[in-house]
Amino acid sequence: MPAFNTPQAGGVRTQVNPADSFVLFNNESPAVGNSSIAFARGVGEGLQPSAMVFTLTGGSAATVAIQGSNQDVDGDYVTLGTLSSTAPYYNDSGTFAFYRANMTGGTGPIFVCVQR
Repeated sequence: MPAFNTPQAGGVRTQVNPADSFVLFNNESPAVGNSSIAFARGVGEGLQPSAMVFTLTGGSAATVAIQGSNQDVDGDYVTLGTLSSTAPYYNDSGTFAFYRANMTGGTGPIFVCVQR
């Protein structure tokens, strides 16, 4: 998957809507500190936010921070939760505009996805 702040074809940002899924790391081995591409959280039915579930599989003692921001600026992201082999799921019902995954420890390859 493209790294954070990597321009996408046509300049189009990925938006994840209810019932969508999106892969943040696809059996990759990112270095500690590397972030996935950010995605925009789409609006749910009736303009209501719906929960998102982030999932981690693989990796040797890998830990991945799920981060959110209201502006897609690297320094504005805050950690909302952490995925690991002992806690491979994170459920977010917040309303940040943008989300990404950030490798915080261990080694890959890892697979991280989000389902709305």
